[in-house]
Amino acid sequence: MTNAVIITNEMRKKAIELMPAAQSSAEAEEIRYSFFKASQAWLRVQGCKSFSEAKMTAKKAQKRLKSLFMIAQGVVAEDGHIITVDCWEEILEHFNQDFTCKSPHH
Repeated sequence: MTNAVIITNEMRKKAIELMPAAQSSAEAEEIRYSFFKASQAWLRVQGCKSFSEAKMTAKKAQKRLKSLFMIAQGVVAEDGHIITVDCWEEILEHFNQDFTCKSPHH
């Protein structure tokens, strides 16, 4: 696996710590996306920038949650989803976390 992180106990603990926030974020973004999706036909905004952004943001939130769940379990790859160093750093950045909890691969 190229660029896959090496999960440390510190990373697992951080992932478990961040999971509630990731869950809330994913749920909020999914609600936002559902709102845009439901109102798309009524507002006749097919292709609307806000709708596209909401869809993308909801997908990113779900990916962060899945990644944190995998890290918490000590899993680096599952169903074609590989946790990379960049992925871990993006998660830390999204939740305004200290980058001292890095993978030794970095």
